[in-house]
Amino acid sequence: MQCKFCKANDVAPLKKMRSIYNSLDYTLYFCDSCKCYFFDINEHDYDLQLLYDSLGDKNISSYDVTFKKDRYWDNEKRIIYSIQPNINSVLDLGCRTGDLLMHFDADVEKYGIELSKSSAEVAIKRGLNIYEEFIENIDFKDKKFDAVTCYAILEHLKDPVPILDRLTQLVEENGVLVVMVPYLHSLKAQLLYKINFRWHMFSQPEHLNFYSKLFLDKFISEKGFVLRKTKYTSGGMFNPFKKIPIASKVFGKFMNFIDFYTPINQIPIFDHMYLYYQKTKDIDA
Repeated sequence: MQCKFCKANDVAPLKKMRSIYNSLDYTLYFCDSCKCYFFDINEHDYDLQLLYDSLGDKNISSYDVTFKKDRYWDNEKRIIYSIQPNINSVLDLGCRTGDLLMHFDADVEKYGIELSKSSAEVAIKRGLNIYEEFIENIDFKDKKFDAVTCYAILEHLKDPVPILDRLTQLVEENGVLVVMVPYLHSLKAQLLYKINFRWHMFSQPEHLNFYSKLFLDKFISEKGFVLRKTKYTSGGMFNPFKKIPIASKVFGKFMNFIDFYTPINQIPIFDHMYLYYQKTKDIDA
């Protein structure tokens, strides 16, 4: 089998894993050339759209047009501005209801791409410019953006490399590209894997791709970008006291402090990897 990321023929099957959604067994593959892991969506004939529709329907009742500032997104905005202080336009791939976009200043052009109809409706009501279409089908008419963001999207894609390439093309020179993906090379994920305990990101066929930093750095740097910042966080997913309300709340605040404000997030202990790149030169695809 050829690697879906680097196209090398250096891929080996590791083991079969049962899906939490359809009870089918999917093979986890590893490429020794680029150090990425992946599942093959074609291993089973399964309607992925039905899965996403069911997952989206569960959240419809919680959608709220009213905007409330969020510390997580405010921190992401702060990091982006620290790399490029002159942000006039932002594009968020998989923007959901537009929470990140709403944190940017009023005079910033805010664009989002969202396939979930219910999420897109909320974002549109918030006054955002929303594309309800696959990014590869959108004609941006040569428009580029000072910041392009992609949080928790690339792991879902059947064919991720063309989408990643498209994202790099849409960044203005000196602009910022932000990518957040689950990181199987993290200490937490590797420990769980070695003791045969299911990592929560193993949710095939929803999550298909697990990128290495090696691959992402090489691919994106070849498009004219420089890595400006890296961080690894728990994403709020690590809390051994979830069944004890008071302890869970206290521990959650502690982990937020670790994630946001300490140098521990520079070490790949936890499994949410954030990469912040700046485009230093425009290279044609």
